[in-house]
Amino acid sequence: MDAEVIFTLGFFFICVAVTAVALFWVQGLIYGLVRSPAVYFPFSLALKMAGASVAGALVLGFGAIVLPAAVFVFEFKKRDDFVMWRSVVIGVLISAVGFFGTLFATYWIAPAILE
Repeated sequence: MDAEVIFTLGFFFICVAVTAVALFWVQGLIYGLVRSPAVYFPFSLALKMAGASVAGALVLGFGAIVLPAAVFVFEFKKRDDFVMWRSVVIGVLISAVGFFGTLFATYWIAPAILE
């Protein structure tokens, strides 16, 4: 493999990672604004959820939805107003939309970068 191929693959994986984190963060911000009382959705949580989604997709397949939802629930357990069913449902919803959004973005980005 020459340097151009390695650079292109690296750039592709960086684009996928940035897209995944951005999707999770935007969804988290929307959830934080819609939720009553409003909560701050930190960038670090979006980073953890995106990493768990990518790792879960590579390791388990269905883990792309389960692992980030678990991260979401464990982070929200620290709050005083924690409700289990609401956190699980929202965590799965954010994880599913984030994963499938990342998947579609990957298929859209790949031809442009990996020509």
